[in-house]
Amino acid sequence: MGRDMDADAARNLLRTRAQLLDRDVAKSGLRSDPAGEWHRVQRGVYVPRVAVDDLWPQADLRLRVVAAAGQMRGGDAVISHVSAAVLHGLDLSGIAGRPVEMTVAGGRRMSSRPGLTRHLDELGPDDVVMVEGLRCTSVERTVFDVARVASLETGVACADAAARRMAVREASSTRARTRSGVRVCACAPRPRRVAVEPRGPGG
Repeated sequence: MGRDMDADAARNLLRTRAQLLDRDVAKSGLRSDPAGEWHRVQRGVYVPRVAVDDLWPQADLRLRVVAAAGQMRGGDAVISHVSAAVLHGLDLSGIAGRPVEMTVAGGRRMSSRPGLTRHLDELGPDDVVMVEGLRCTSVERTVFDVARVASLETGVACADAAARRMAVREASSTRARTRSGVRVCACAPRPRRVAVEPRGPGG
């Protein structure tokens, strides 16, 4: 049976190539070897292989998202698309081996690479939130992005999962108001909005 893994657990497992070499791990042990002790999750970032052998696809992608986020430079890139859906806990199938996806302001030139896809697009102030300490697109923007680039099946599944989550949140809020007799916020924790500063022509 597969295991889940949250972002904090992933951070505790990640090691850079430099850190491992300082610990006298042989360079040969960092090669792409299914039998090796260390498993590469992003370029230059590794975890113990035993930690990933039985992860659920969602947990595996979350691990790779955390690794990629740790390599971000500056504040322009935002976790997006299916990667953001996983951070939001939206249940999707068929995501095994899917690359990490980020959205970067349209004026920037940043290429993709194996294991990491960069989308060029503009994000509004309400499009970016914090989830598990990571900047990612909001649920609403995530559903929109997934519908644009993923398969029809994945897009519908993402929208359905988001709708179920919102229904549960509203039901929890209604029950809380009924029991207390006062208006309260939804019980489910909401991601924290992050201000996105507009960029001028000069970037």
